[in-house]
Amino acid sequence: MLFYGPKVPIKEIDITGKKSSDGFELIKLARIHNNANILSLGMRFVTEEESKTAVKLFLETQFLSEERHVRRLSKF
Repeated sequence: MLFYGPKVPIKEIDITGKKSSDGFELIKLARIHNNANILSLGMRFVTEEESKTAVKLFLETQFLSEERHVRRLSKF
């Protein structure tokens, strides 16, 4: 599965050096860290099945309301 680039990020995913092989990690992180409320999928880049999985994951992932995430969002 590809999401606008290689499946495996070319750099570490977080400050601990964690690496990911999960093509849906970006979707999860957008919800967990940024409380995103919009998901955009390019129909030329994902299959119908990948789109369904992405939407389901996006809707089911909850915001992690840790202080650092809330503090970052309050800057907007």
